[in-house]
Formats: sequence, C-alpha cells, structure tokens
Amino acid sequence: MNNEDLVSVIIVSYNSENTIMQTLESIKSQTYNKVELIITDDASSDNTVELCKQWIANNQQRFIQCELIVSKENCGVAGNCNRGIEKALGEYIKLIAADDILINNYLEDMINGMGDHDIAFCYEYLFCESEELEKDVKYLKVAPESLETYRLSYKELYKKQLVRNDFNAPTALIRSRVFKSIGGYDENYPFMEDLPFWLKCVKTKQKICFVEIYGVFYRRSMKSISRGVSEFGIDVENEKQKKFKSDYDRFLKLRKKEMFKHGMIKQYYLTFGDEIYRDFKLKHPEKKIIKLILWLFTPFIKHDFLSRFLDNYFIQNQERLNKKYTVLQNYIEQKKEYYIKKNDYFRDFKKQQMNLIKKQKMKCRYMKLEQQDTVLYNDLKKNYKKNKNELRRNFRKQKYEIKKQNIKVTFLGWIILKWEVIIRRYYIILLEQKISPFICKLFLLLSPISIYHYIKHSINNFNNCVFKSIRSEDKTINFDILEIKYRTAPSFKGQIKIKNEWEYLLKRELALQKKYLNHKTKGPIKIVFVIHLLATISAVETIFIAMEKDKKFKPIILIVPGLQPGMESNYYYNDGLIEYIQEKGYNYALGYEKGNWHSIFEFDPDGVFFQTPYESQRHPIYSYSNVKAFPKIMYTPYGPWVMDKSVDDYISCGIDKNFFNTCWKMFADSLTIEIMQYAAPEYLSKCILTGTPKVDYVWKTSGIVDTYCWKNVKGKKIIWLPRWGIEEDRTSFLDYYRYFLNIIETKDINFVMRPHPLLWKDLKQSQVMSEKEIENIINQYDRENSFIDDGCYDYREGLLSCDFIIADFTSVIYEYIPTMKPIVYTPKDNTLINPLIMDVCYVVRNGNEMKSVIDDLLLGKDPMREKRKRLINQLNYFPNGKSNGEDIMEYIKTNIANN
Repeated sequence: MNNEDLVSVIIVSYNSENTIMQTLESIKSQTYNKVELIITDDASSDNTVELCKQWIANNQQRFIQCELIVSKENCGVAGNCNRGIEKALGEYIKLIAADDILINNYLEDMINGMGDHDIAFCYEYLFCESEELEKDVKYLKVAPESLETYRLSYKELYKKQLVRNDFNAPTALIRSRVFKSIGGYDENYPFMEDLPFWLKCVKTKQKICFVEIYGVFYRRSMKSISRGVSEFGIDVENEKQKKFKSDYDRFLKLRKKEMFKHGMIKQYYLTFGDEIYRDFKLKHPEKKIIKLILWLFTPFIKHDFLSRFLDNYFIQNQERLNKKYTVLQNYIEQKKEYYIKKNDYFRDFKKQQMNLIKKQKMKCRYMKLEQQDTVLYNDLKKNYKKNKNELRRNFRKQKYEIKKQNIKVTFLGWIILKWEVIIRRYYIILLEQKISPFICKLFLLLSPISIYHYIKHSINNFNNCVFKSIRSEDKTINFDILEIKYRTAPSFKGQIKIKNEWEYLLKRELALQKKYLNHKTKGPIKIVFVIHLLATISAVETIFIAMEKDKKFKPIILIVPGLQPGMESNYYYNDGLIEYIQEKGYNYALGYEKGNWHSIFEFDPDGVFFQTPYESQRHPIYSYSNVKAFPKIMYTPYGPWVMDKSVDDYISCGIDKNFFNTCWKMFADSLTIEIMQYAAPEYLSKCILTGTPKVDYVWKTSGIVDTYCWKNVKGKKIIWLPRWGIEEDRTSFLDYYRYFLNIIETKDINFVMRPHPLLWKDLKQSQVMSEKEIENIINQYDRENSFIDDGCYDYREGLLSCDFIIADFTSVIYEYIPTMKPIVYTPKDNTLINPLIMDVCYVVRNGNEMKSVIDDLLLGKDPMREKRKRLINQLNYFPNGKSNGEDIMEYIKTNIANN
C-alpha cells in the first residue's frame, strides 16, 4: 500500500456511546479522501464497541482501511493511544478523543498548511456537553492559541512549556516519523499523556507550526479527568480523576528538576503557589498569603535550605488539601469570618511571617530597623538643635554600631525598601475583607508600629509633610520643590545629598496617607483629566460632560505636552487639542506655560483620569507613580480592545501591569473585560462593566451633532481609515490607494481619507516613498469630491453622516457598529480583529474582493445588516440603560469615598 499522504485518524474511546457517533460522522465528512480509520477502545463497559462495529460495517467503503482495536483491560489514555499508533500506516497521524468533532475541511487545510513541519496545531471551538452544536459557529466560545509561542526558539519554547502548556492537543496533526524517532506516549503517566510528550518533542527539536484555521470542536465535559481536578476539587467517586492527580503530582517532581536545571527557580515557586490555590479554589486571605510569602522570599530563593523549606511547605499543604478538602473549605470560611469580626488580619499575618523567619534562623526584632539607618541618622542629627545631649547621641550611635556588627541579615530592613508596595497590598487585602475604611486608613497611618516609632524619635517630633511635587535626580532631593515642615528642625534650603533614598519614599507615603485621612469630605469631588492626545479624547469626554452637569463634581481638563510613538523625542501640544477644548468651552488648564510645569497636586484632586497608561508619552512630572497613594487613579481604555486573543503583542502592549497595580478602577466594555480575563485575570476585581464612552455619540443625549461638510451632497459618502506600520505589515494603504483614486475619478461619490497621524512619516522612514511622491498622492486625492484629513477635530461627526467606512485594524470599527452602517475591513495577518466583529464586516483581502464589495455597497446592497443588529444586542453597548459617561460618573460619585 502506498502510504504517501495517507492520514491515520485514531479515535481514542472509553465509555463513549453518547458521543462517538458524532465523532465518526465528522471524520466521514472530511473533504480529504486518503484516510485510514482506527478506533482503539480501552475496555469500555457500555455499548461503545457494538456501536462502532455497526458503523464500520455501513461506512467502511469511505476509508482506505478500517480497524477496531479492543483492549481486554483498562490501561489508561497513554497506552490506548500507543496501541493505535502501532497499527497506523499513514504518513500523518491524527489522534482524537471520542467526544470531539472535526470540522469538514480540517485534514485538507492542515496538510496544506503544515508544509514540511512535523507537528501542526490550529484554533479550536469550545462547547459544553449540554449545548447543541450549532451550524453557525460564531456563537460558540472561541479559544485561540498564542501565535507568539510558535515564533520562539527551541530553548525559549522549552522553558515556556515547563511553566505552562501552550500546545492544544485536540487540534494536533503529527507526522508518523515523530513517533518513530522519539517513541509514543509515556505510559508511566497513563492518564496525563500529553504534557511529557510535548516536552519531549520540543527537547528533540521537532519542527512545530500553527495553521490559522478553526478545525476542531472541543467538548468540555463534567466527567473529564483533568476538569474534575482543576475546577471541582478531587471527586472521591471518580477513580480516574484520582489517577490523573497521581500522575500530575509525579510530573510536577520531574518538572521541578528540569526547571531547576535551567535556572528557573523563581518561576517554579510562583507557578507552584498558583497551582495550589487555583486547583483547590482557595480564596482570600489564603491566596494573598501564599502569593505574598513567595514575593517576600524572592531575594533568598537560591538558598538550598529555603528551597527545601518551601518545597515541604507547599507539598504538605497540598497533601492536606487533597485529604480534607471539605474540612479545609469550612475552616477557611470560619477563619475569614474571624478576621472580619476581630479586625486582626494583619496581626495574625505578621505572626505567621515572624514564625517563618525564626524557622530559617533569621531572627530579627524591630530594634534592628535603627541599625539599617545609622548613616541617615548621622546626617540628620547635624540639623538638630544644639541643646541636644551630646553624650546621649554618642551612646545611641555606639549602640547602633555594635548591634549592626552583630547582624548579618536584617529582614525588616529589606521590607522597608519595598515599603510602598507592601502598604498598598495590605490596604487592598483589608478592603477586600470588607473591614471599615476608617480602620484601614488608621492602620496605614500607624502600621507597622516600629516604623512609626522610629520616625517619631529619630526626627524629633516629626509633624507634617506637605508635598507639592517631587523630583529626584541621582538621589538628590530639590527642596525648592519639596516643602517640609518640622516643629524643631531647622528649615532646609537648596539641595542636600540623601544616602538613604527609601527614607524619603517612606515620608512621602506617610504624608500622602495623612492628606488622604484629613481631606475634606464635604464640597465638590475634584477630578483631573490628564489629556495629551486629541484623537482619543472621546474616551473620557462624556464623563467630563456628565461631571460638569452634576453639582457634586468639579472637573478640570489638564492639557499636557506629550510624546507620540515614532515622533521626535521632545514634548509638544497635540495639534488641534487646545483649539478643540476651547471650541467646546470646557474648563481646562495648561500643564506647561511660561516655562513652568504645573503639577496635578496643584488642583487638590480626589481622582485622576489618565488618557493612556503609557509613562513614555508624558513628562515624568505626570507619572502615575507620583499620585498612586492619593488621589485615586481611574482609567477607561482609549480604544476598546477589539483584537483577537491570538495577537499577543497588542494585548501585552495594552496591559501595563505597573499602571494597573496602582489603578483604582478601570471602566470598560464587555470585549475589553473578556481580554482582561484572558490575559490578566488578577486585575478583574478592578474592572467595572460600564461600556466605553467612545460610543456615546450614538446616544440620544450625547450632544454630538452632525455638522460634517461633504463636497458632493448627492453621492455616497465614504471614509477610509488606513493605519501606519509599513515594516510591520499593519497597513493596507499601499494595496488600495491606487484603486480608490480610480473610483474617485469614475464614480459619483464623496470620499475622505483620514490616515493615522504617523502614516506619512512612516512611509518616509521606511523609504517606501519619497516626500515628493507623498505630496503627489495628497494632491491627487484633493479633488472636488474627495480630500485627505478633513480637518474636523471630532471624527465622530463624519461617522454619523457617512454611508460606510473602509478600515484597517482599529477600534473605530467597534464604535461604528451601533450606527448600523456597513463596514469594509482590510485585515493583516498580525492585526486580527475579534471573530465576533469580523463576522459582521465585509472582509476584503485583495483588489478584486474590494471592487466587488464596493460596487455592491454603492448599489445599496447590504446583506450583513441583520448580523450587525444581532451583534449590537450581543455586545450590549449600553449595559445600564444610560450613556456610558453618565454611568461612570454615577459610579464614581457613589463609590469614590468607600475604599
């Protein structure tokens, strides 16, 4: 038999009488013809084998060869797979569970797409066993893979696989030569066959690729072996789940050796801690304790004795949870209630922390804090009044020096270096326990008691710090900007050198907390909007308008100079931004005028909205790190995150974790929150579903009026939105600009091109076009019925009045859907949009498709209209029945003083 291009499809079954017929029919309906079918059954106790025999008798003519293998005893998934692989004759092997389903063109597309690679994966659709499989797959939950994984080197990929498995086994198509070279699945792990196998594939440098198709329906079952462990705890009635857990524990030991061998010690403990509370649904405060312990011990993680201690601690903890899961859950709830009633969470945590330190022979007491700061003490005492007792100061100095010599490790001294982070974390924990905000704030001001005691005595009646702004260069504090008041200490002038920089961070934190406690609760709520870009002001504009109308708010827009990616490295006011604010009559102030920078603190705000989370786009004086203690930082994405989950570079760019660590709340739409749940679930508690204010322009009370001026009143009105990114292949400008010039000449239309502000500069820098060629294109577009960059400050006016848009990847597509007008989308491989949104767009990939779609739209044909209507209801643009700006304003008014 000629086995070239033959595909051996192996169905792995066990008690699958309810689902295997769907699997068999999906294989029968494949568009690829050279298929060998093998069914390998692992001693099923139901009617699976009888059903398979009947089906093969009726359908064996469809396949090159059919074979049914039945095991007399159950030996696990790994052994079941290996039996089928040994019998397979094909060049390609496709293993599929007896409850999964292949899409009709899966085999054909995968073979064409994988080329000379050894292993190929693709996208899958997830559906639950209780759901009917719909023909219209857009309603199913899509679980795309991370394409970035397949671009890594073998060394980087191996390390990533040790931390997290990114290979989606149900979609894999594998050449038979892989099994011949490295062997089949490891039967030492009978119920967890895939993880060791993928590690072995990467280690032996098998060529792996990803084919961008949706090829498999993956059924999530409550009876699944791994699902029972990971989401529902250990099911005592399911023996296979117990065996899977045993396999997984043994695999963790093997993984630990490999991670330590590759220097991944820190990653091991962090992922190990995550598995404990994820597998057993641990909630606060235990989850916080585990994460904080791991974080605190990070500097010492290379010490063997501590490594062994952490191993024993987590393994014993995990074994205890396995045996007494129900008892532990009750214990956690009782303990949580005890913390809430007694308000002593921090005290108990501190005891646990001290016990861990004693076990590691790292004894320390609060008095050791003074030894860490001997140098600072000597600097400060020069400024004390001369009537200080000289003998007393000398005695204290000698005592510090003696104790300092006897101390090798000062654990709490190291904690002080991380003061701001620890204070913020404790505050969040306490608030999540629903403890009184007043108690939380009092705790922040007084805890830890030793630090407060030290500050009080070492600075001699430290009274108050009022920070207008802070500027630090080479550990030098400029006291012309920093105003500090002491009762007994002399005033400082000019600059002084500070050897212990953390001391000023500590004093700043205390001062800001005191300001927070004493801040007036009556009068208006002051909100500052830090704005540096005109193009994305619509993300916060309706929030500002709603606050201006409400007497309880006093908002102001702080217009600041900024930087734009790809532009020269100097700060400038965005073109048209000041004019737009003045035209609207909004209350505003300039961040820079007459040679002076104005600080956010000059406006004494209760909250601050930053337009973007990126520090590099603003001057350091407007850094969110300077205002993170007070006032509260708020954010609404400047563009809804409409990208597909497979586009990791966009997702990682949009989620600045340093910013979200300090952010109070993020107000977002459903798609953005879904991306957060996928990429950064730790910040979900900060996300509020309000919808994006960028779509408020279609709300009846938005105040946006269609005053757009078109040159040709009668013709169809079209807007084209090409983006930049020539070298990254993110723009379709070069593909279609000649075609649009042609239809402008031949069709009776209105045409506006609104390019991204960086497009022309990008064309020059990439040397695709000269400046003269660009000017020529601009002149060609500037006709009676078309123009480039209409000069309108508010792009939403054009969206309201045009008949349809043509766009590259942009969040404007999401904003335009509520108008119910057609959208022509020109995708690029590395800028994929969410499949839900792509499904209601006219997707165009070449000139012929563009011509066909444009001709139909000009004739008034719009078959996608009903799909857009359904999607509007599905995305829920206005979740609370009011404009999203008003909804956000109401939430802030109700909750800003709570926590």
